[in-house]
Amino acid sequence: VLINKLSEKRTSDIPKPLATEIETYYKQNPEYFSKKERAQVSHVLISTENSLTDEQRAQKRAEAEVARRRLLASPDAFAEIAQEISNCPSRAQGGDLGVIERGQMIASFDEAAFSQGIGAIGKVIRTPKGFHVIKVTERIPAKQVTLAEATPDIEALLLFNERNQAMEGYLGTLRLSAKVVMPKPEK
Repeated sequence: VLINKLSEKRTSDIPKPLATEIETYYKQNPEYFSKKERAQVSHVLISTENSLTDEQRAQKRAEAEVARRRLLASPDAFAEIAQEISNCPSRAQGGDLGVIERGQMIASFDEAAFSQGIGAIGKVIRTPKGFHVIKVTERIPAKQVTLAEATPDIEALLLFNERNQAMEGYLGTLRLSAKVVMPKPEK
């Protein structure tokens, strides 16, 4: 708390960044303001992490195929079926993984999530975790964040950086003026 109060006192006179500084940062860092394609994804995982033999993995794949057939027969019961049979912690949310970004997941999962139709129950895919059956409920196209949308975040970042530099300068001055005295060892 004391450090925060000191920081506020030492940096309170630093002005907010100018609109031109914000615009310059935006133009110089376009990669930060590009959102990749995203998808809302749910899945059922039949884990193969403890399956050591080819026969055990084949059995797990068969379980995943049975799960897929159940899901195809009752696509509206995806969450209930995922809660019942999935080996992923997401089972507590009905298999819902939330929104994922293209390139975020392992290649086979990513390819399935961004190639299958919305609402469709995908084919069984394999990853190092096991066999997955995926359902995509929404796809959000890639987009470039506008300067207006990015302005509050850029302003906060630039102000934070200015305040950090001011505090580093202040601490550097304190270090230079400090006198460190080492106690003499007792005899």
